[in-house]
Amino acid sequence: MSEHQQQLQRCFILIDLLIQEIDTVTEKPLPMTVTLRERLELSQETLIELFEDVYAKSNIKRTSFFQTVQEKVNYIINIQEKKLFKI
Repeated sequence: MSEHQQQLQRCFILIDLLIQEIDTVTEKPLPMTVTLRERLELSQETLIELFEDVYAKSNIKRTSFFQTVQEKVNYIINIQEKKLFKI
């Protein structure tokens, strides 16, 4: 996998995490939050189109790969929060 593809993967993972977090922030989002989420979703859709070719040629299942990485990112964030904030 090329360095460019790896960078795109990181972008996708981070954008997807942002979308998930925005969804959990509030039940009644501000208009600006809705706009941000819509823009992030458009970015996500574009990245998925770019990945289709890469994952069509490999045995890696895109969803399981991204989900595993996102879980690891969340785990690291939780550990760091506990250390920094003595939770």
